[in-house]
Amino acid sequence: MDMAVLDEDRRRRLRLLEEKIMDPRSVSNVDCLLDTVQALVSDCDHPAVKRMKNVEVYLQRYNDIASHITGLRMKTDDFTQIKVIARACR
Repeated sequence: MDMAVLDEDRRRRLRLLEEKIMDPRSVSNVDCLLDTVQALVSDCDHPAVKRMKNVEVYLQRYNDIASHITGLRMKTDDFTQIKVIARACR
């Protein structure tokens, strides 16, 4: 096979992947992928699961970036409370 054909196919696949990541309606958009990293790190951070070598390696690699993602993403402190709609019964 010609290298130009292989290179063009690789570029086409990369463009398709970039489109899916940037499409807010796609299940593989950036926010969904960031949610997945955060959820997986959170779910793996359990003593029974951490004993598995692959999980331990994953946490060593992605725990810091997951914390960084959590700190940078939107949170409740980013909003101004306008009015309390309801209060819980006590």
